[in-house]
Amino acid sequence: MVLTGNGEQTPLSFYEIYQEHKNDRWESLEARTVGTSSFESSDYKSFLARYFGFISASSSSSHARVSLLLESQIGPLTFQGMTQDEEVFTRDPKFFYPAINRTTILFRYLSTTPPGPELLETHQITTSADYVEKMPKFAAVPKFELTLKNNQPNFDHYEYRISNLDGWSSLDEDRLLWDATQEASYIEVRAVNSLGRQGPPTFVEIRYR
Repeated sequence: MVLTGNGEQTPLSFYEIYQEHKNDRWESLEARTVGTSSFESSDYKSFLARYFGFISASSSSSHARVSLLLESQIGPLTFQGMTQDEEVFTRDPKFFYPAINRTTILFRYLSTTPPGPELLETHQITTSADYVEKMPKFAAVPKFELTLKNNQPNFDHYEYRISNLDGWSSLDEDRLLWDATQEASYIEVRAVNSLGRQGPPTFVEIRYR
């Protein structure tokens, strides 16, 4: 069961749900079923409304537990009377929701420079002055194959655009050819999960002269 708002189909995070509740937009939220659920839609909203004190999550790589305080003014140091160690408390949602779904871009030149000895022999370079003079013949050209990586749960596909004013295009593989030989070239990519939730965008801008 998930909650959506403003007629959108993208599920809200728990912090976004809390913000809607806090700003008197609770009634505008709609509950819908994803997979199987034992909750009725109306029951699910009533259930959530009792749990806006704080959000807690454990790190997958350690035992540390992070709690984002919402309506609660104090951080809990026990759970149902039992001890609870290695707690971190914050009121900053950016600390609780780090950009874990950001896409990493790996660059590979489509045309590579030959090894040093071969390059010197091919272009008859014997001095530093020769090297500078003949550099236009072998200098790197910014035409790339980009490989995209991400750690987004339930990953579905990538999206990209070559201007921050353009719309996004869908990409069903993890590779993309990019010609950055214009004086200024720009590309932006992001990962999208199976529920349509986009990860934060990663952008690269290259100046070429």
